[in-house]
Amino acid sequence: MNMKSTGVAPVLLSVKQRRLAGSLFSFQGLLQKHFHENVEAQTVMFFLHVASQSEPVDLTNIGKALELTKAAASRNYYRLSVGLRGTEGLDLIESQDDPMDYRRKLITLTSKGVQVAQELVDYVMGSMERIGKMS
Repeated sequence: MNMKSTGVAPVLLSVKQRRLAGSLFSFQGLLQKHFHENVEAQTVMFFLHVASQSEPVDLTNIGKALELTKAAASRNYYRLSVGLRGTEGLDLIESQDDPMDYRRKLITLTSKGVQVAQELVDYVMGSMERIGKMS
């Protein structure tokens, strides 16, 4: 649509905003490299939530933080860990028994998960630095 047909002037992003949007778009390629071409945003958010924690976190708390149902939290856990029902998992997170409560599983990144998280963070930090230098 153009301004003539609608009578409304388009809202344009600044150069920095457009560069950031382009950087976020190219971030998709990095996500596809490590996750899957059709990865859901909630799966990436699940992974990033685990990566952002200084201590292991349980599935219930991850679900609450991301406002996921128990089923959705479990589905994302299996996608990111060992897989389920014949599908291969991504081996980015793992669980261990909570020493205080054997029914509870504590979730952490695997060594592969740490590498992926570092690569994602480095990419975002580099993008922010490049955009910041545009002033």
